[in-house]
Amino acid sequence: MRQVAQSRRPAPSGARISHRADANAPATLASGMFEEPSGWPRGLFEECPFGLILTDGEGRVRSVNGRAAELILPGGGDPQGSGSCCELICDELNQHQNGGARTTCLTERALAARAPLPEAPLDIDRGGVRKSVWVSASAIGGQDGQVVMYLRPADRNGNGDRAPHDVGTDRAARGEINGLRIYTLGRTRVETAGVELGHAWLDQRPGELLQYLVCNRHRLAASDQISEALWPDTSPWSSNSLRHQVHVLRDKLEPNRPTGGQSSYVATQRGGYRLDARVWIDADEFEAQVHSGLSMFVKGKEGSASSLLERALSLYKGDFFTESPYAEWALDERDRLRELAGRGLSALINVRRAEGDLDAAAAYARRRAEMEPYDMDVQRDFLEICLKQGRRSAAIRRYSLLRTRMCREFGHGPDFALSDLNGRTSV
Repeated sequence: MRQVAQSRRPAPSGARISHRADANAPATLASGMFEEPSGWPRGLFEECPFGLILTDGEGRVRSVNGRAAELILPGGGDPQGSGSCCELICDELNQHQNGGARTTCLTERALAARAPLPEAPLDIDRGGVRKSVWVSASAIGGQDGQVVMYLRPADRNGNGDRAPHDVGTDRAARGEINGLRIYTLGRTRVETAGVELGHAWLDQRPGELLQYLVCNRHRLAASDQISEALWPDTSPWSSNSLRHQVHVLRDKLEPNRPTGGQSSYVATQRGGYRLDARVWIDADEFEAQVHSGLSMFVKGKEGSASSLLERALSLYKGDFFTESPYAEWALDERDRLRELAGRGLSALINVRRAEGDLDAAAAYARRRAEMEPYDMDVQRDFLEICLKQGRRSAAIRRYSLLRTRMCREFGHGPDFALSDLNGRTSV
């Protein structure tokens, strides 16, 4: 069995990854450069068929298994830079997805996320050898723990090489041909290859099933849980009935799928169903951009933060599955994404206010106030900015509407008076 490392001491800052010559095995990492990964059953890390890269909470690479070395270090060459996840993976991922802008650190995103990150396509070019892989990441041990990154070849032959001159295969791997895109923020829309698949069917059982699978996209949805959540009043509800709805859904998503052909999007697993992780969902894109933007904001990089957060909030066109406001199974996800949008708006308000751009700050504050009509802190912030702008009449009108709404719903007005804000010198 190949060993990733013999030493348990942390990799020194700036340590480089290198290969050890081995005529009988693929390229492996030099002994002593990385610590043995703790918490893994002996042999599992190194013998895993997928590439694994283990980083600490700061993004420093601690362990790399042999399969990852094959994928990211072809031909025995060294990667550029030292052993951090950004220099090894993230910078090239940014080059592919964001034109080179330093916007995505997989370690930061994985620590901030509550579930494994969706897979993303990545091209790696080392010494003229080009390989295509899928990469994902998930946190181990909470916010201050480690992150493991998963790499697998993008093609079907198992070695990661791009099929020569096979442009169709390459584009399909990137989701550019017959790619499924699901828009969940605001009015629900489903597109394949840029063509919208209508809307009426989304209000029927196949559409409800799709929404449920999207809401539970990071886990397996058991058959009995699906039936109980979506159609509790339909009795008896047999497994054959659910299978029929799954069949109808697959036909909706893939109208040209051969009869009896395997679905590319809805998989059957261990008594349940799940949506393929490679399906593009606006909520995932929104979440990734918000987390990256907030990370930049905390680091004081306001310019990068603003760009990322504005891009994220352009995706947030309304609550998660707006058409299903009373679906209990969607409430937690809807609240979570709305809270994320609020955090993003709050950061943008602070950035624009610090720049002295009160008009932009007011626009973001108004949007946040509309999202949270009964949050008094949010309402107070918006009114303060209005007063700072000198828009006293607008502030009086909005306070009057707020008071009316609070009295109607709760029997009392706001917990602050407008005069309490008038004398404040800052917002």
